[in-house]
Amino acid sequence: MEEELAGRNYLVTTPIQETWPTNGKIIFLGEWCKIYNRRDDLKNLNHTTLPYHWDNRIKFNNDFNSLNNLYESVLVSLSLTLNKIHKVEFSTKYWRILVGPWLGTFIQVLFDRWEMIEVALNSQTELYSIIIDIEEHNTVPNDMNEFLKCITADNWNHYIYTLILKEMNEIELLKVQYNLINKAKKTKINLFKYFYKLTAKTLTPSNSPFVLSSYLSKKNEFKFSLKNKYIPLWYNLTKPNEYNFSLKKRNFTIKHKAKNEFESFLLKAIPFQIPKIYLEGYMGLKKEVENLGWQKSPKFIFTSNSFWEDDLFKSYAAYQNSIGKPLFIAQHGGNYGIVKQSFSENHQLSISDRFFSWGWTGRNKKIIPLGNIKTTKPLGINHYKSKKILLVTCSLPRYFYFLFNGVLASQWLDYFDDQCQFINTLNHKTKKNTTVRLYSNDYDWNQKQRWKDKFEFLDYDNANEPIIKQLKKTRIFVATYNATTFLESLSMNIPTVIFWNPNYWELREDSIPFFKELERVKIFHKNPKSAAKHINLIYDELETWWNSDDLQRVKALFLHSYSRNEDKLINKLDKAIQNFNKTV
Repeated sequence: MEEELAGRNYLVTTPIQETWPTNGKIIFLGEWCKIYNRRDDLKNLNHTTLPYHWDNRIKFNNDFNSLNNLYESVLVSLSLTLNKIHKVEFSTKYWRILVGPWLGTFIQVLFDRWEMIEVALNSQTELYSIIIDIEEHNTVPNDMNEFLKCITADNWNHYIYTLILKEMNEIELLKVQYNLINKAKKTKINLFKYFYKLTAKTLTPSNSPFVLSSYLSKKNEFKFSLKNKYIPLWYNLTKPNEYNFSLKKRNFTIKHKAKNEFESFLLKAIPFQIPKIYLEGYMGLKKEVENLGWQKSPKFIFTSNSFWEDDLFKSYAAYQNSIGKPLFIAQHGGNYGIVKQSFSENHQLSISDRFFSWGWTGRNKKIIPLGNIKTTKPLGINHYKSKKILLVTCSLPRYFYFLFNGVLASQWLDYFDDQCQFINTLNHKTKKNTTVRLYSNDYDWNQKQRWKDKFEFLDYDNANEPIIKQLKKTRIFVATYNATTFLESLSMNIPTVIFWNPNYWELREDSIPFFKELERVKIFHKNPKSAAKHINLIYDELETWWNSDDLQRVKALFLHSYSRNEDKLINKLDKAIQNFNKTV
Protein backbone atom coordinates (compact mmCIF):
# COMPACT_ATOMS: atom_id res chain seq x y z
CA MET A 1 0.00 0.00 0.00
CA GLU A 2 1.12 3.55 -0.63
CA GLU A 3 2.67 5.18 2.43
CA GLU A 4 0.42 6.22 5.32
CA LEU A 5 1.46 9.25 7.37
CA ALA A 6 0.58 10.22 10.91
CA GLY A 7 -1.38 13.44 11.26
CA ARG A 8 -3.55 12.79 8.22
CA ASN A 9 -7.32 12.54 8.29
CA TYR A 10 -8.48 9.30 6.68
CA LEU A 11 -12.03 8.81 5.43
CA VAL A 12 -13.21 5.25 6.06
CA THR A 13 -16.38 4.28 4.18
CA THR A 14 -17.06 0.69 5.34
CA PRO A 15 -16.07 -1.80 8.08
CA ILE A 16 -13.49 -3.47 5.80
CA GLN A 17 -10.50 -3.14 8.11
CA GLU A 18 -7.93 -3.44 5.34
CA THR A 19 -9.00 0.11 4.39
CA TRP A 20 -8.43 1.47 7.90
CA PRO A 21 -5.14 3.34 8.37
CA THR A 22 -2.62 2.37 11.04
CA ASN A 23 -1.71 6.03 11.59
CA GLY A 24 -3.60 9.30 11.63
CA LYS A 25 -7.19 10.15 12.50
CA ILE A 26 -10.10 8.11 11.15
CA ILE A 27 -13.25 9.83 9.92
CA PHE A 28 -15.92 7.14 9.73
CA LEU A 29 -18.46 7.94 7.04
CA GLY A 30 -21.28 6.49 9.15
CA GLU A 31 -22.18 4.14 11.98
CA TRP A 32 -22.34 1.28 9.45
CA CYS A 33 -18.52 1.27 9.53
CA LYS A 34 -18.39 0.23 13.19
CA ILE A 35 -19.39 -3.41 13.72
CA TYR A 36 -20.40 -3.89 17.36
CA ASN A 37 -18.59 -7.18 17.95
CA ARG A 38 -15.38 -5.46 16.84
CA ARG A 39 -15.83 -2.54 19.22
CA ASP A 40 -12.59 -3.36 21.04
CA ASP A 41 -10.73 -2.49 17.83
CA LEU A 42 -11.96 1.10 18.17
CA LYS A 43 -10.77 1.74 21.71
CA ASN A 44 -7.24 2.82 20.80
CA LEU A 45 -8.15 4.57 17.56
CA ASN A 46 -8.39 8.33 17.10
CA HIS A 47 -11.74 8.53 15.31
CA THR A 48 -14.97 10.43 14.78
CA THR A 49 -18.17 9.51 12.95
CA LEU A 50 -20.00 11.80 10.52
CA PRO A 51 -23.70 12.60 10.98
CA TYR A 52 -26.19 10.97 8.60
CA HIS A 53 -27.48 13.37 5.96
CA TRP A 54 -31.11 12.21 6.22
CA ASP A 55 -31.26 12.96 9.93
CA ASN A 56 -32.52 16.23 8.51
CA ARG A 57 -36.11 15.17 7.81
CA ILE A 58 -36.93 18.27 5.78
CA LYS A 59 -34.08 17.30 3.47
CA PHE A 60 -35.32 13.71 3.40
CA ASN A 61 -38.83 14.63 2.31
CA ASN A 62 -37.54 17.11 -0.28
CA ASP A 63 -35.09 14.53 -1.61
CA PHE A 64 -37.86 11.94 -1.80
CA ASN A 65 -39.80 14.13 -4.20
CA SER A 66 -36.80 15.16 -6.31
CA LEU A 67 -35.49 11.58 -6.57
CA ASN A 68 -38.92 10.33 -7.57
CA ASN A 69 -39.03 12.96 -10.33
CA LEU A 70 -35.53 11.98 -11.43
CA TYR A 71 -36.54 8.31 -11.52
CA GLU A 72 -39.55 9.05 -13.71
CA SER A 73 -37.51 11.00 -16.25
CA VAL A 74 -34.57 8.57 -16.34
CA LEU A 75 -36.95 5.61 -16.66
CA VAL A 76 -38.30 7.05 -19.92
CA SER A 77 -34.78 7.56 -21.28
CA LEU A 78 -33.56 4.13 -20.17
CA SER A 79 -36.66 2.48 -21.69
CA LEU A 80 -35.86 4.01 -25.07
CA THR A 81 -32.23 2.91 -24.73
CA LEU A 82 -33.12 -0.68 -23.83
CA ASN A 83 -35.62 -0.87 -26.69
CA LYS A 84 -32.84 0.15 -29.07
CA ILE A 85 -30.27 -2.25 -27.59
CA HIS A 86 -32.61 -5.25 -27.65
CA LYS A 87 -34.37 -4.29 -30.90
CA VAL A 88 -37.83 -4.26 -29.31
CA GLU A 89 -40.57 -1.66 -29.03
CA PHE A 90 -42.01 -1.93 -25.53
CA SER A 91 -43.71 0.85 -23.61
CA THR A 92 -42.31 2.64 -20.59
CA LYS A 93 -44.77 0.67 -18.44
CA TYR A 94 -43.27 -2.62 -19.67
CA TRP A 95 -39.81 -1.47 -18.58
CA ARG A 96 -41.25 -0.01 -15.36
CA ILE A 97 -42.52 -3.46 -14.39
CA LEU A 98 -39.28 -5.22 -15.32
CA VAL A 99 -36.51 -2.70 -14.55
CA GLY A 100 -38.30 -0.09 -12.40
CA PRO A 101 -37.62 -1.63 -8.97
CA TRP A 102 -33.89 -1.79 -9.74
CA LEU A 103 -33.65 1.65 -11.35
CA GLY A 104 -35.59 3.45 -8.63
CA THR A 105 -33.63 1.76 -5.85
CA PHE A 106 -30.29 2.28 -7.62
CA ILE A 107 -30.92 6.00 -8.06
CA GLN A 108 -31.85 6.39 -4.38
CA VAL A 109 -28.93 4.30 -3.11
CA LEU A 110 -26.41 6.04 -5.33
CA PHE A 111 -27.71 9.45 -4.24
CA ASP A 112 -27.45 8.46 -0.57
CA ARG A 113 -23.83 7.36 -1.02
CA TRP A 114 -23.05 10.54 -3.01
CA GLU A 115 -24.54 12.78 -0.33
CA MET A 116 -22.52 11.12 2.42
CA ILE A 117 -19.29 11.76 0.53
CA GLU A 118 -20.42 15.39 0.26
CA VAL A 119 -20.88 15.43 4.05
CA ALA A 120 -17.31 14.14 4.40
CA LEU A 121 -15.90 16.76 2.04
CA ASN A 122 -17.70 19.52 3.92
CA SER A 123 -16.36 18.28 7.27
CA GLN A 124 -12.61 18.46 6.56
CA THR A 125 -10.31 20.58 4.42
CA GLU A 126 -7.94 17.73 3.56
CA LEU A 127 -8.82 14.05 3.51
CA TYR A 128 -7.20 10.81 2.39
CA SER A 129 -8.87 7.45 1.86
CA ILE A 130 -7.58 3.90 1.44
CA ILE A 131 -9.38 2.03 -1.33
CA ILE A 132 -9.51 -1.45 -2.77
CA ASP A 133 -9.26 -1.24 -6.54
CA ILE A 134 -11.13 -4.16 -8.08
CA GLU A 135 -12.38 -5.01 -11.55
CA GLU A 136 -15.76 -3.52 -12.33
CA HIS A 137 -17.36 -6.70 -13.70
CA ASN A 138 -17.00 -8.35 -10.29
CA THR A 139 -19.42 -5.83 -8.77
CA VAL A 140 -22.30 -6.14 -11.26
CA PRO A 141 -25.29 -8.07 -9.87
CA ASN A 142 -26.85 -10.80 -11.95
CA ASP A 143 -30.45 -9.88 -11.15
CA MET A 144 -32.66 -7.88 -8.79
CA ASN A 145 -32.40 -10.44 -6.02
CA GLU A 146 -28.61 -10.26 -6.09
CA PHE A 147 -28.70 -6.46 -6.31
CA LEU A 148 -30.73 -6.25 -3.09
CA LYS A 149 -28.02 -8.29 -1.38
CA CYS A 150 -25.31 -6.07 -2.87
CA ILE A 151 -26.69 -2.82 -1.49
CA THR A 152 -26.49 -4.12 2.07
CA ALA A 153 -23.02 -5.66 1.62
CA ASP A 154 -19.78 -3.96 2.66
CA ASN A 155 -17.84 -4.92 -0.46
CA TRP A 156 -20.31 -3.47 -2.96
CA ASN A 157 -20.72 -0.30 -0.94
CA HIS A 158 -16.97 0.18 -0.69
CA TYR A 159 -16.79 -0.10 -4.47
CA ILE A 160 -19.58 2.48 -4.98
CA TYR A 161 -18.01 4.91 -2.51
CA THR A 162 -14.72 4.48 -4.36
CA LEU A 163 -16.39 5.32 -7.68
CA ILE A 164 -17.82 8.49 -6.16
CA LEU A 165 -14.48 9.50 -4.63
CA LYS A 166 -12.82 9.08 -8.02
CA GLU A 167 -15.59 11.06 -9.70
CA MET A 168 -15.33 13.97 -7.26
CA ASN A 169 -11.53 13.83 -7.32
CA GLU A 170 -11.10 15.88 -4.13
CA ILE A 171 -9.57 13.23 -1.86
CA GLU A 172 -6.19 11.57 -2.34
CA LEU A 173 -6.73 7.83 -2.67
CA LEU A 174 -4.29 5.15 -1.49
CA LYS A 175 -4.68 1.66 -2.94
CA VAL A 176 -4.48 -1.67 -1.16
CA GLN A 177 -4.82 -5.18 -2.63
CA TYR A 178 -7.61 -7.32 -1.19
CA ASN A 179 -10.13 -9.82 -2.57
CA LEU A 180 -13.63 -8.57 -1.86
CA ILE A 181 -15.81 -10.92 -3.84
CA ASN A 182 -17.80 -13.67 -2.17
CA LYS A 183 -20.20 -15.53 -4.45
CA ALA A 184 -23.50 -16.58 -2.95
CA LYS A 185 -24.18 -20.28 -2.60
CA LYS A 186 -26.77 -21.85 -4.84
CA THR A 187 -30.03 -22.79 -3.17
CA LYS A 188 -30.88 -26.48 -3.15
CA ILE A 189 -34.07 -27.53 -4.91
CA ASN A 190 -36.86 -29.08 -2.85
CA LEU A 191 -37.92 -32.09 -4.95
CA PHE A 192 -41.46 -32.23 -3.58
CA LYS A 193 -42.03 -28.58 -4.44
CA TYR A 194 -40.40 -29.10 -7.84
CA PHE A 195 -42.76 -31.96 -8.78
CA TYR A 196 -45.73 -30.02 -7.41
CA LYS A 197 -44.82 -27.19 -9.79
CA LEU A 198 -44.74 -29.60 -12.74
CA THR A 199 -48.15 -30.98 -11.77
CA ALA A 200 -49.63 -27.49 -11.45
CA LYS A 201 -48.26 -26.54 -14.86
CA THR A 202 -49.75 -29.65 -16.48
CA LEU A 203 -53.22 -29.37 -14.97
CA THR A 204 -53.72 -25.61 -15.25
CA PRO A 205 -55.43 -24.37 -18.48
CA SER A 206 -53.37 -21.91 -20.49
CA ASN A 207 -56.08 -19.24 -20.31
CA SER A 208 -56.70 -19.43 -16.57
CA PRO A 209 -55.54 -16.61 -14.25
CA PHE A 210 -51.88 -16.66 -13.28
CA VAL A 211 -51.57 -16.30 -9.50
CA LEU A 212 -48.20 -16.26 -7.73
CA SER A 213 -47.27 -15.34 -4.15
CA SER A 214 -50.84 -14.25 -3.50
CA TYR A 215 -50.45 -13.90 0.30
CA LEU A 216 -53.94 -15.36 0.61
CA SER A 217 -54.45 -17.94 3.33
CA LYS A 218 -54.17 -21.53 2.07
CA LYS A 219 -57.92 -21.96 2.53
CA ASN A 220 -58.77 -18.82 0.58
CA GLU A 221 -56.33 -19.56 -2.21
CA PHE A 222 -57.92 -22.97 -2.68
CA LYS A 223 -61.31 -21.26 -2.88
CA PHE A 224 -59.98 -18.75 -5.37
CA SER A 225 -58.30 -21.46 -7.48
CA LEU A 226 -61.50 -23.54 -7.63
CA LYS A 227 -63.48 -20.53 -8.80
CA ASN A 228 -60.88 -19.65 -11.42
CA LYS A 229 -59.73 -23.17 -12.44
CA TYR A 230 -56.03 -23.13 -11.70
CA ILE A 231 -53.65 -25.11 -9.48
CA PRO A 232 -52.03 -22.80 -6.87
CA LEU A 233 -48.30 -22.28 -7.39
CA TRP A 234 -47.86 -20.43 -4.06
CA TYR A 235 -44.38 -19.17 -5.03
CA ASN A 236 -41.80 -19.34 -7.81
CA LEU A 237 -39.16 -21.99 -7.16
CA THR A 238 -37.10 -21.25 -10.27
CA LYS A 239 -34.20 -18.82 -10.05
CA PRO A 240 -32.84 -16.98 -13.11
CA ASN A 241 -29.74 -18.26 -14.87
CA GLU A 242 -26.38 -16.65 -14.22
CA TYR A 243 -25.24 -14.46 -17.13
CA ASN A 244 -21.77 -13.33 -18.17
CA PHE A 245 -20.61 -9.72 -18.07
CA SER A 246 -19.91 -8.17 -21.48
CA LEU A 247 -17.98 -4.89 -21.62
CA LYS A 248 -18.94 -4.53 -25.27
CA LYS A 249 -22.63 -4.82 -24.45
CA ARG A 250 -22.27 -2.06 -21.87
CA ASN A 251 -20.70 0.42 -24.23
CA PHE A 252 -23.80 2.58 -24.51
CA THR A 253 -24.98 5.97 -23.33
CA ILE A 254 -28.40 7.10 -22.13
CA LYS A 255 -29.74 10.15 -23.90
CA HIS A 256 -30.81 12.21 -20.95
CA LYS A 257 -29.92 15.76 -19.98
CA ALA A 258 -28.18 15.86 -16.60
CA LYS A 259 -29.03 18.85 -14.40
CA ASN A 260 -26.15 18.49 -11.94
CA GLU A 261 -22.98 16.55 -11.14
CA PHE A 262 -24.83 13.73 -9.43
CA GLU A 263 -27.09 13.13 -12.42
CA SER A 264 -24.04 13.09 -14.72
CA PHE A 265 -22.46 10.46 -12.47
CA LEU A 266 -25.69 8.45 -12.37
CA LEU A 267 -25.96 8.33 -16.18
CA LYS A 268 -22.38 7.04 -16.37
CA ALA A 269 -22.96 4.48 -13.61
CA ILE A 270 -26.15 2.89 -14.97
CA PRO A 271 -24.55 1.16 -18.01
CA PHE A 272 -21.94 -0.44 -15.77
CA GLN A 273 -24.19 -1.41 -12.85
CA ILE A 274 -27.47 -2.45 -14.47
CA PRO A 275 -28.00 -6.13 -13.59
CA LYS A 276 -26.86 -8.56 -16.26
CA ILE A 277 -30.32 -10.07 -16.60
CA TYR A 278 -31.64 -6.82 -18.13
CA LEU A 279 -28.73 -6.47 -20.57
CA GLU A 280 -26.55 -9.49 -21.36
CA GLY A 281 -29.25 -11.88 -20.22
CA TYR A 282 -32.36 -10.17 -21.59
CA MET A 283 -33.00 -12.60 -24.48
CA GLY A 284 -32.12 -15.53 -22.22
CA LEU A 285 -34.58 -14.28 -19.61
CA LYS A 286 -37.38 -14.29 -22.17
CA LYS A 287 -36.55 -17.91 -23.08
CA GLU A 288 -36.39 -18.88 -19.41
CA VAL A 289 -39.90 -17.53 -18.89
CA GLU A 290 -41.20 -19.39 -21.94
CA ASN A 291 -39.74 -22.64 -20.58
CA LEU A 292 -41.52 -22.22 -17.24
CA GLY A 293 -44.79 -23.25 -18.88
CA TRP A 294 -46.81 -20.54 -17.20
CA GLN A 295 -50.17 -19.70 -18.73
CA LYS A 296 -49.78 -18.54 -22.34
CA SER A 297 -52.82 -16.31 -22.28
CA PRO A 298 -53.84 -15.69 -18.66
CA LYS A 299 -57.18 -14.11 -17.93
CA PHE A 300 -55.33 -11.89 -15.44
CA ILE A 301 -52.19 -11.89 -13.28
CA PHE A 302 -52.40 -11.64 -9.49
CA THR A 303 -49.61 -11.30 -6.94
CA SER A 304 -48.84 -9.72 -3.60
CA ASN A 305 -45.04 -9.68 -3.55
CA SER A 306 -43.47 -11.11 -6.72
CA PHE A 307 -43.43 -7.66 -8.36
CA TRP A 308 -40.15 -6.56 -6.72
CA GLU A 309 -37.28 -9.04 -6.88
CA ASP A 310 -38.58 -11.98 -8.96
CA ASP A 311 -37.28 -11.13 -12.43
CA LEU A 312 -38.88 -14.20 -14.01
CA PHE A 313 -42.30 -13.08 -12.80
CA LYS A 314 -41.63 -9.45 -13.76
CA SER A 315 -40.61 -10.44 -17.30
CA TYR A 316 -43.74 -12.56 -17.65
CA ALA A 317 -46.03 -9.90 -16.16
CA ALA A 318 -44.48 -7.07 -18.17
CA TYR A 319 -45.05 -8.87 -21.47
CA GLN A 320 -48.54 -10.12 -20.64
CA ASN A 321 -49.58 -6.68 -19.42
CA SER A 322 -48.19 -5.13 -22.61
CA ILE A 323 -50.62 -7.25 -24.66
CA GLY A 324 -53.60 -6.33 -22.52
CA LYS A 325 -53.63 -8.83 -19.64
CA PRO A 326 -54.49 -7.00 -16.40
CA LEU A 327 -52.05 -7.04 -13.51
CA PHE A 328 -53.59 -7.08 -10.04
CA ILE A 329 -51.51 -6.53 -6.91
CA ALA A 330 -52.72 -7.05 -3.35
CA GLN A 331 -51.26 -5.43 -0.24
CA HIS A 332 -48.89 -7.86 1.46
CA GLY A 333 -48.25 -6.27 4.85
CA GLY A 334 -48.34 -3.17 7.00
CA ASN A 335 -47.13 0.37 6.38
CA TYR A 336 -49.36 0.81 3.29
CA GLY A 337 -51.71 3.77 3.46
CA ILE A 338 -50.15 4.78 6.79
CA VAL A 339 -46.57 5.81 6.01
CA LYS A 340 -46.14 9.32 4.66
CA GLN A 341 -44.20 8.29 1.55
CA SER A 342 -43.00 4.98 0.12
CA PHE A 343 -41.32 4.29 -3.21
CA SER A 344 -42.42 0.65 -3.10
CA GLU A 345 -46.09 1.58 -2.62
CA ASN A 346 -45.85 4.16 -5.40
CA HIS A 347 -44.34 1.55 -7.70
CA GLN A 348 -47.09 -0.97 -7.05
CA LEU A 349 -49.79 1.59 -7.73
CA SER A 350 -48.09 2.68 -10.95
CA ILE A 351 -47.73 -0.84 -12.46
CA SER A 352 -51.01 -2.43 -11.32
CA ASP A 353 -54.37 -2.17 -13.03
CA ARG A 354 -56.01 -2.63 -9.63
CA PHE A 355 -54.46 -2.56 -6.17
CA PHE A 356 -56.33 -4.41 -3.40
CA SER A 357 -55.73 -2.78 -0.02
CA TRP A 358 -56.52 -4.04 3.46
CA GLY A 359 -59.14 -1.32 3.87
CA TRP A 360 -57.71 2.10 3.03
CA THR A 361 -58.53 3.93 -0.18
CA GLY A 362 -56.42 7.05 -0.61
CA ARG A 363 -56.92 9.22 -3.68
CA ASN A 364 -56.04 6.70 -6.39
CA LYS A 365 -58.99 5.13 -8.20
CA LYS A 366 -57.00 1.93 -8.70
CA ILE A 367 -57.20 1.16 -4.97
CA ILE A 368 -59.95 -1.30 -3.99
CA PRO A 369 -60.43 -1.74 -0.19
CA LEU A 370 -60.61 -5.54 -0.19
CA GLY A 371 -59.64 -6.32 3.42
CA ASN A 372 -56.76 -8.14 5.08
CA ILE A 373 -56.06 -11.03 2.71
CA LYS A 374 -54.29 -12.92 5.50
CA THR A 375 -57.64 -13.04 7.35
CA THR A 376 -56.03 -12.63 10.77
CA LYS A 377 -58.51 -13.40 13.56
CA PRO A 378 -58.47 -13.79 17.37
CA LEU A 379 -56.68 -16.90 18.62
CA GLY A 380 -59.44 -17.94 21.00
CA ILE A 381 -57.11 -17.42 23.96
CA ASN A 382 -57.70 -15.50 27.18
CA HIS A 383 -54.69 -13.19 27.05
CA TYR A 384 -55.51 -11.74 30.47
CA LYS A 385 -54.42 -15.03 32.07
CA SER A 386 -50.94 -14.75 30.53
CA LYS A 387 -48.07 -12.79 32.08
CA LYS A 388 -45.80 -12.15 29.10
CA ILE A 389 -45.16 -8.70 27.62
CA LEU A 390 -43.87 -9.34 24.10
CA LEU A 391 -41.67 -6.52 22.78
CA VAL A 392 -41.32 -7.01 19.01
CA THR A 393 -38.30 -5.23 17.55
CA CYS A 394 -36.95 -4.67 14.06
CA SER A 395 -33.54 -4.59 12.46
CA LEU A 396 -32.89 -2.73 9.23
CA PRO A 397 -29.85 -2.67 6.93
CA ARG A 398 -26.86 -0.66 8.14
CA TYR A 399 -26.81 1.02 4.73
CA PHE A 400 -29.80 2.89 3.31
CA TYR A 401 -31.72 0.59 0.93
CA PHE A 402 -34.88 2.34 -0.34
CA LEU A 403 -37.00 5.42 0.25
CA PHE A 404 -39.78 5.37 2.82
CA ASN A 405 -40.52 7.28 6.01
CA GLY A 406 -38.90 5.14 8.65
CA VAL A 407 -35.60 4.40 10.34
CA LEU A 408 -32.77 4.49 7.78
CA ALA A 409 -29.15 3.36 8.07
CA SER A 410 -27.47 4.61 11.27
CA GLN A 411 -30.82 5.83 12.64
CA TRP A 412 -31.36 2.26 13.81
CA LEU A 413 -29.13 3.12 16.77
CA ASP A 414 -31.64 5.80 17.81
CA TYR A 415 -34.36 3.19 17.47
CA PHE A 416 -32.39 0.81 19.70
CA ASP A 417 -31.92 3.56 22.31
CA ASP A 418 -35.71 3.99 22.38
CA GLN A 419 -36.12 0.29 23.14
CA CYS A 420 -33.64 0.60 26.01
CA GLN A 421 -35.53 3.61 27.39
CA PHE A 422 -38.71 1.56 27.27
CA ILE A 423 -37.18 -1.30 29.28
CA ASN A 424 -35.59 1.07 31.78
CA THR A 425 -38.97 2.72 32.43
CA LEU A 426 -40.79 -0.55 33.15
CA ASN A 427 -41.17 -1.39 36.81
CA HIS A 428 -39.72 -4.55 38.31
CA LYS A 429 -42.86 -6.65 37.78
CA THR A 430 -43.45 -5.72 34.14
CA LYS A 431 -39.76 -5.90 33.28
CA LYS A 432 -39.31 -9.43 34.61
CA ASN A 433 -42.28 -10.56 32.49
CA THR A 434 -40.94 -9.02 29.26
CA THR A 435 -39.65 -11.03 26.31
CA VAL A 436 -37.73 -9.22 23.58
CA ARG A 437 -38.28 -10.72 20.14
CA LEU A 438 -35.24 -9.95 18.03
CA TYR A 439 -35.49 -9.46 14.28
CA SER A 440 -34.66 -12.50 12.15
CA ASN A 441 -32.08 -10.65 10.00
CA ASP A 442 -29.38 -9.00 12.07
CA TYR A 443 -27.60 -7.00 9.32
CA ASP A 444 -24.47 -7.06 11.52
CA TRP A 445 -25.99 -4.79 14.17
CA ASN A 446 -25.33 -7.59 16.69
CA GLN A 447 -28.77 -7.07 18.22
CA LYS A 448 -28.62 -9.75 20.85
CA GLN A 449 -25.19 -8.76 22.18
CA ARG A 450 -26.25 -5.12 22.37
CA TRP A 451 -29.33 -6.14 24.33
CA LYS A 452 -27.38 -8.48 26.61
CA ASP A 453 -24.83 -5.79 27.37
CA LYS A 454 -27.68 -3.54 28.51
CA PHE A 455 -30.07 -6.07 30.06
CA GLU A 456 -28.35 -9.36 30.72
CA PHE A 457 -31.25 -11.10 32.44
CA LEU A 458 -34.10 -10.27 30.05
CA ASP A 459 -35.79 -13.08 28.17
CA TYR A 460 -34.89 -13.08 24.46
CA ASP A 461 -36.61 -14.72 21.51
CA ASN A 462 -34.31 -15.15 18.49
CA ALA A 463 -37.24 -15.37 16.04
CA ASN A 464 -36.30 -18.92 15.08
CA GLU A 465 -39.95 -19.95 15.29
CA PRO A 466 -43.14 -18.34 13.94
CA ILE A 467 -44.38 -15.48 16.12
CA ILE A 468 -47.73 -17.20 16.60
CA LYS A 469 -46.18 -19.41 19.30
CA GLN A 470 -45.27 -16.33 21.30
CA LEU A 471 -48.62 -14.64 20.68
CA LYS A 472 -50.44 -17.55 22.29
CA LYS A 473 -48.55 -16.81 25.53
CA THR A 474 -48.77 -13.00 25.33
CA ARG A 475 -50.59 -10.71 27.76
CA ILE A 476 -49.52 -7.41 26.15
CA PHE A 477 -48.10 -7.03 22.65
CA VAL A 478 -45.70 -4.08 22.19
CA ALA A 479 -45.13 -2.88 18.62
CA THR A 480 -42.17 -0.61 17.95
CA TYR A 481 -42.23 0.14 14.22
CA ASN A 482 -44.68 0.80 11.39
CA ALA A 483 -45.21 -2.60 9.80
CA THR A 484 -47.51 -5.62 9.84
CA THR A 485 -47.03 -6.65 13.48
CA PHE A 486 -49.50 -4.34 15.25
CA LEU A 487 -52.13 -4.75 12.51
CA GLU A 488 -52.08 -8.47 13.23
CA SER A 489 -52.09 -8.13 17.03
CA LEU A 490 -55.00 -5.68 16.92
CA SER A 491 -56.87 -7.96 14.51
CA MET A 492 -56.34 -10.80 16.98
CA ASN A 493 -57.65 -8.54 19.76
CA ILE A 494 -54.43 -8.96 21.72
CA PRO A 495 -53.96 -6.02 24.11
CA THR A 496 -51.52 -3.88 22.15
CA VAL A 497 -49.32 -0.89 22.92
CA ILE A 498 -47.52 0.86 20.05
CA PHE A 499 -44.67 3.34 20.31
CA TRP A 500 -42.27 4.86 17.82
CA ASN A 501 -40.45 8.10 17.09
CA PRO A 502 -42.81 10.15 14.86
CA ASN A 503 -39.86 12.08 13.43
CA TYR A 504 -38.73 8.90 11.67
CA TRP A 505 -41.97 6.95 11.23
CA GLU A 506 -43.86 9.87 9.70
CA LEU A 507 -47.55 9.36 9.03
CA ARG A 508 -49.65 10.10 5.97
CA GLU A 509 -52.11 12.94 6.35
CA ASP A 510 -55.06 10.55 5.91
CA SER A 511 -53.88 8.28 8.74
CA ILE A 512 -53.08 10.98 11.32
CA PRO A 513 -56.67 11.26 12.70
CA PHE A 514 -56.75 7.49 13.31
CA PHE A 515 -53.47 7.59 15.23
CA LYS A 516 -54.63 10.55 17.26
CA GLU A 517 -57.56 8.41 18.40
CA LEU A 518 -55.25 5.47 19.14
CA GLU A 519 -53.10 7.87 21.14
CA ARG A 520 -56.11 9.18 23.06
CA VAL A 521 -57.03 5.67 24.26
CA LYS A 522 -53.36 4.95 25.06
CA ILE A 523 -52.74 2.32 22.40
CA PHE A 524 -50.32 4.56 20.49
CA HIS A 525 -47.48 6.51 22.11
CA LYS A 526 -44.94 8.89 20.59
CA ASN A 527 -42.14 8.01 22.98
CA PRO A 528 -40.95 4.89 24.83
CA LYS A 529 -41.32 6.27 28.36
CA SER A 530 -44.99 7.07 27.87
CA ALA A 531 -45.64 3.54 26.58
CA ALA A 532 -43.79 1.90 29.47
CA LYS A 533 -45.50 4.04 32.11
CA HIS A 534 -48.87 3.13 30.65
CA ILE A 535 -48.03 -0.58 30.79
CA ASN A 536 -46.91 -0.23 34.41
CA LEU A 537 -50.27 1.38 35.16
CA ILE A 538 -52.61 -1.06 33.39
CA TYR A 539 -50.72 -4.36 33.69
CA ASP A 540 -52.86 -5.55 36.62
CA GLU A 541 -56.02 -3.86 35.29
CA LEU A 542 -55.54 -4.90 31.69
CA GLU A 543 -59.02 -6.24 31.03
CA THR A 544 -60.69 -3.06 32.24
CA TRP A 545 -58.55 -0.90 29.96
CA TRP A 546 -58.66 -3.10 26.87
CA ASN A 547 -62.36 -3.93 27.01
CA SER A 548 -63.57 -0.38 27.50
CA ASP A 549 -66.24 0.57 24.95
CA ASP A 550 -64.29 3.63 23.86
CA LEU A 551 -61.06 1.73 23.16
CA GLN A 552 -62.80 -1.09 21.33
CA ARG A 553 -64.69 1.42 19.18
CA VAL A 554 -61.47 3.26 18.27
CA LYS A 555 -59.73 -0.05 17.51
CA ALA A 556 -62.60 -1.20 15.30
CA LEU A 557 -62.58 2.05 13.30
CA PHE A 558 -58.82 1.81 12.82
CA LEU A 559 -58.97 -1.82 11.69
CA HIS A 560 -61.81 -1.07 9.29
CA SER A 561 -59.44 1.21 7.37
CA TYR A 562 -56.12 -0.62 7.74
CA SER A 563 -56.76 -4.30 8.47
CA ARG A 564 -60.38 -5.04 7.69
CA ASN A 565 -61.67 -8.53 8.44
CA GLU A 566 -63.78 -9.58 5.46
CA ASP A 567 -65.67 -12.88 5.91
CA LYS A 568 -66.50 -13.20 2.21
CA LEU A 569 -63.09 -12.13 1.00
CA ILE A 570 -62.91 -14.37 -2.08
CA ASN A 571 -66.41 -13.40 -3.23
CA LYS A 572 -65.45 -9.75 -2.85
CA LEU A 573 -62.19 -10.29 -4.75
CA ASP A 574 -64.01 -12.08 -7.58
CA LYS A 575 -66.57 -9.31 -7.80
CA ALA A 576 -63.88 -6.62 -7.96
CA ILE A 577 -62.12 -8.49 -10.78
CA GLN A 578 -65.39 -8.94 -12.68
CA ASN A 579 -66.21 -5.25 -12.30
CA PHE A 580 -62.78 -4.39 -13.69
CA ASN A 581 -63.33 -6.63 -16.72
CA LYS A 582 -66.65 -4.88 -17.40
CA THR A 583 -64.97 -1.47 -17.46
CA VAL A 584 -62.19 -2.51 -19.85
